[in-house]
Amino acid sequence: MALATKFFYDMSLAQWGSNAISTFGSVPVGCIVYIAVLLLIGGILEEDMERIPIIGRVSIRILRRIGVFKEKAGTDQ
Repeated sequence: MALATKFFYDMSLAQWGSNAISTFGSVPVGCIVYIAVLLLIGGILEEDMERIPIIGRVSIRILRRIGVFKEKAGTDQ
């Protein structure tokens, strides 16, 4: 996460020359990388995703399609 954030910060600072844009852009990049790593190592389970109010079920369907979560036996989706 730190490497991705640092890389994005350096690249955006060189591109736009603005410290504020680079900083505020680096935070979402770090969050996305952090969540992706948690999903890949099993730190976030499907049951955890179900508890997220608006995006939980949609996220589960997307993650099942790309193979992060396995399809439960006996469900038709």
